[in-house]
Amino acid sequence: MKEKIKYSILNPEDLPDLPDKEIVTIENLGDFEVSRGVIDIFTDKELKKELYSEAIELMKESFMEIRNDISMKLYGKDFKKLNQKQKENIETIMPIKIRFERYIAGPPEVPPPPPDSLLIDDIEMESDI
Repeated sequence: MKEKIKYSILNPEDLPDLPDKEIVTIENLGDFEVSRGVIDIFTDKELKKELYSEAIELMKESFMEIRNDISMKLYGKDFKKLNQKQKENIETIMPIKIRFERYIAGPPEVPPPPPDSLLIDDIEMESDI
């Protein structure tokens, strides 16, 4: 399972249904393709806490294995053995992006549509900016 997760994160074949990449320049190391992908973990009330924890751990391990692979290629040692600056470089190249979402079982309640006379252009938006 971890290999599939890592493949999805890295998207080595640049498949259109997997995350795209951006180029990031690391001082003294050069340019790197960085995945823009985010792993979403959904849960619901019936999901057992142990299974949820296992899923989170699996995602974390997948990201850390990628970081270790990059660390070995760039510095010849495990991520844990790097100095702080080296770790920051690897974290820039492979950020851990996991989003936790609460899944709502069943169809959501959708409010009725607005009256025909109310158009989106007529609604004033408030902003703190």
